Amino acid sequence: MRQTTLNDFLTDREILRAMELKNAKDICEHVIKPSIDRINKTLGQKDDPIYLAYATEYAISHARKGVRPDVPDWYALHKPKGK
Repeated sequence: MRQTTLNDFLTDREILRAMELKNAKDICEHVIKPSIDRINKTLGQKDDPIYLAYATEYAISHARKGVRPDVPDWYALHKPKGK
């Protein structure tokens, strides 16, 4: 089984947007569904948008909890100025 990261199928802007949203349903509607054709092409398979949204929410929640203390806070490094 291949390991996939958010950067494999989401742009930096999409990751930041997903981090602003509250739950997988919102991530699905506002981030995944609008880009699903590109995401499927990038991943080389057809994926369920809600599955990708839950995976995205899971990855973001663990990043926020500091599950990987050896990885810098990606959001702090890429957060748009003024937010």
